[in-house]
Parts: sequence; structure tokens; C-alpha cells
Amino acid sequence: MRPEREARFGSLDCLRGISALAVVVWHWQHMWLLGTRDLIMSPSFVIDRASEPFYFLLKVAYDHGYLAVPMFFLISGFIFFHLYERKICEGTITGGHFFLLRFSRLYPLHFATLLLVAGLQLVFVNLTTQYFVYPANDPLHFVGSLGFVQLTNDQAAFNGPAWSLTIEIAMYALFFLFARFGLISGIAGALLAALIGLFFFTLNDSLAQGLIGFFGGGAIYRLYTRVMKSSHPRLWFLAALATTLVGWMYAIAVVYDASLGDALVNRLTFGRHLIPTLSVTAILFPMTVLTFSLHESLFDSKYLRLAWLGNISYSSYLLHFPIQLTIAVFFFLNYLSLEFIKSRALFVLFFAVLIALSAAAFKYFELPMQNSLRQLAKRPRRIGWAVKR
Repeated sequence: MRPEREARFGSLDCLRGISALAVVVWHWQHMWLLGTRDLIMSPSFVIDRASEPFYFLLKVAYDHGYLAVPMFFLISGFIFFHLYERKICEGTITGGHFFLLRFSRLYPLHFATLLLVAGLQLVFVNLTTQYFVYPANDPLHFVGSLGFVQLTNDQAAFNGPAWSLTIEIAMYALFFLFARFGLISGIAGALLAALIGLFFFTLNDSLAQGLIGFFGGGAIYRLYTRVMKSSHPRLWFLAALATTLVGWMYAIAVVYDASLGDALVNRLTFGRHLIPTLSVTAILFPMTVLTFSLHESLFDSKYLRLAWLGNISYSSYLLHFPIQLTIAVFFFLNYLSLEFIKSRALFVLFFAVLIALSAAAFKYFELPMQNSLRQLAKRPRRIGWAVKR
């Protein structure tokens, strides 16, 4: 059985891979906990970001890499509307089949890294009497993590970055239900589902970002198809490109000179903390996805050569914390010095190892396990058919 392609857009594979690596750069602050008294991330922990490796070059990711997670939701929404929405609406793919595809894609690596982190945290707590970064490593949270559930909002459990999988799976369920009942047809339907997320910001910021991102991605896919069918798609592409370039230039300028952003935000009478984030995740990111997808389709750009970035995105996202935890264990075993841990050399070595391991994990673990689970799921139906016959 050939593995399912989660995306048929090499450009979006590329964006997803870059987004995953941006999250890893954001999480490099974890290494600055080593050498401090409290080894758990908390609001009181303050880091001198300028001391992080290659800070000037990677300032956008170091300061705002967490915003890359909504990009995952956005790309997922675009791809799922592209691959599954019509099939679900027409009933050619069942709920069981749909969730088998998702389970076989996500669960094997999630389960493996969960066990790995659980074992490493046991070693770490025996060395230090504390857990590293994420504190909720008790049996209840382990059971919750087995089912993709982080049981508390204020404390991440085990492989902390996996919290986004909880939101992702919730979006899959909503997407299937909405598609089956025809509630997200047209741009308006997908956009309305995304706008519902605005009402969840006061209740759950993560769920709000998931709704806005995933169904916003669906709305962008609808817009993409309309542009491709229009009489002047290249003119629309140029407009999208210009908007995206201006948006990114301004966003990067604000990162390097905060006063540019303050001048605008200070004029707002409400939403001073929310609107800047939404302007990136709900406007700039969607325009970026639209621009890349149009460029690939209209100009036959060879983004598939960079599809490997998409292949390693899931594994790099789930493997980076176990590698950091391994480094922390070696530090407390006195095999690594604090000076080396905070050096550029370790930073470069870390990313080289992460990318190599992620590529190997995708090829030799993720794909084989995915295919095995899907083949296994077929066997009972075949046996039952043979007996009945």
C-alpha cells in the first residue's frame, strides 16, 4: 500500500517544515534553565535572549517562534479541504476510515516519544529531584497523553509540544462533522467556522487558534480554487504576492524595531494584545499560504524538491524536546559543561542531529508503522468477508 500523501503542495510542505524548525528555535530557551535553581518553565523565568546563539539572525524565531504553531493548523486546514472535504461530503470516505488515516499517521511517533520522554524524565528526576521544563509527569497525565490529551491548561505533560496534537485532533473531528453535514461549503461556510474561534479566546486560547487556523486554511483553499478558475489568476497572484511581501517586511521590521509596532498598537482602544497576534496568524499567514500555493500551481515551481522539509516536520516537532532532555541528563552526569551547552557549536550540532534523526524517523519508523497499521485494519474485513462467503 502506498503511503497517504498529506499534502500535494510542495510549497506547503516547505512552509510546514520551516514552521516546525522555528518552534524548535523558540524552545531553545529550555537549555537556559540548566545552571539555574528552578528547572521548570514558569512565568518568573526570564532569559537574556540576546545571549542565545545567532540571536540577531534568528530573532524572529527566538522571539515569536511560538506563532508557528497556528501555521500548522492553517496548512492542515488547506490540505484537508483539498484532500478530504468532497469525499466526506459525498460519503465516499467513512468516519472510521478517516480517523484510521489520522491515527496511523500521528500515533506511532507520538507514542514512541511519550515513552522516551517518560523514561528520560525518570532518570532526570532521580538526578535532580525535579522534572525538566514540563512538570506534569504523573500517571494521570500519562494516561491522558496516551489519548492525545493534556489534562491541564497551565502545566504541560511529558513531551510538552504534543499539546498541539490535542487541538489538531479536535479540528479533525469538527471538520469531519461539518463536512458530512455540509456546514462548510463555500468560502462563507469555512470562514464562519474560523470566525467562531474569536469567541473562544477568553475561554481557551489554544482552541481559538485551532479554529481560526484550521478553518481559515479551508477558506484560503476555497479562495485558491476560485483564483485558479478566474480569467486572470496571475494578476490575483501578483496582488497576493505584493500584500504578502509588504506584510512580512513590516512584521520583520517590527521585530527588530518594536517602536514601529508600538506606534500602531498604542492607537488601539481595545485588543492591544490580541490584534497584533491575529494580524499575523489570521491575515499574514493565510496570505502567505495563498501566495505560495498559487505560485506553485501557476508557475509549475519545483517545490517538491524541498518536500523533505515537510517530511521531517512532524518528527522534528516531537523529537526536539527528547533530545534536549537527553542533553540535560548528560549535563547533570557531568559529561557536558554549561559553557558548551550555551555555545553556537552545540546549537549547530543539535540541529544537524535533529534533522538527521527526523529524516530517519520518517523513513524507517513513521512510514512503515503507518502502512502496517492500515494493512492490519484491513484484515478483519477480509476475514469476515471470506467467512460470510
